Amino acid sequence: MILPPVIATLDPRRVRDMFKAFNEADTEYDWSGEAPKVVPRRMTRTYVRDELNLSDAKADEVHRSLIEEGWIDAERLCPTHQGMGLANHVDLPRISREEGLELVERVLDWADRVNAVENSRVRIKSIELYGSLERGAADIGDVDIVVAFNTMDRDDGPLPEDMDREDELAAELTAISPYISPATELDKLGMPHANYRPIYPRP
Repeated sequence: MILPPVIATLDPRRVRDMFKAFNEADTEYDWSGEAPKVVPRRMTRTYVRDELNLSDAKADEVHRSLIEEGWIDAERLCPTHQGMGLANHVDLPRISREEGLELVERVLDWADRVNAVENSRVRIKSIELYGSLERGAADIGDVDIVVAFNTMDRDDGPLPEDMDREDELAAELTAISPYISPATELDKLGMPHANYRPIYPRP
């Protein structure tokens, strides 16, 4: 991922560090019942206000922008795939085209492994390459891909556990390399002028 000049009207590194802190926070448990339950973490307006030391009014504006720009899921109030990529962002030197193509091959191998799991409800529907690597640049800042899951295509609709599985798979993908910058089909709608090349299923 290459950081945009601004995220939600703020310095992108400041926002990135907030997402990192959210992901790295210790898991909390509710011990009031017979068995402990994980307390879901939420990236609420209050969280944004406190982490970024903003006024209530500014926190409202920033929180709304983070949702509108696709960094926070509006319903679950947790980082989207794009937000997870931001949380994993580090300032990295550029890499060669050859190194980028090697990472693409690792992504395809990952997709093969995911889809090889029998009876899995969540599968990789498609992966498209775009950005500088797709355009043939000699060196790149990251590997831009659009990853689509089959979740929304199921006749019985997506279940909550399907969305959780998508998040797990997105985390696996970004863990391959900090140079992997995945986007979703929804993100793609906001980038209509980019050129997209299908790379999965493998041609």
